[in-house]
Amino acid sequence: FIKRFIYSIWNKNSNATQKIKKFIDLHCHLDGAITLDIAKKLAALQNITLPTNNDTELEALLSVPDDCESLNDFLECFELPLTLLQTPEGLTEAVRLVSDNIESQGVIYAELRWAPQLHTDKGMT
Repeated sequence: FIKRFIYSIWNKNSNATQKIKKFIDLHCHLDGAITLDIAKKLAALQNITLPTNNDTELEALLSVPDDCESLNDFLECFELPLTLLQTPEGLTEAVRLVSDNIESQGVIYAELRWAPQLHTDKGMT
């Protein structure tokens, strides 16, 4: 709702972007907020080899495909980020990097969410 409201304000008033520079995000999934640059940093931190060195291909792995037809198709873009969030160091750094990234976009308050049960592959409990 908030994003639609802000979008409608921008469309109605060309000066709105000058007035509204701060945002809130009440439902931000940590694994869904992993950008290309963040993925590279997390992989380097943990000595994880990414599935490709090609940025275009890596971006495709982190994005919902244009031909997405199901929830299963949608959830595939979370596979790579989840591999980078399996250690305390990876999770901690991801929170810091995502927080820095959304702050640079004008977010002044965010509620980051994650599913602990999906982060146990390397022994975290």
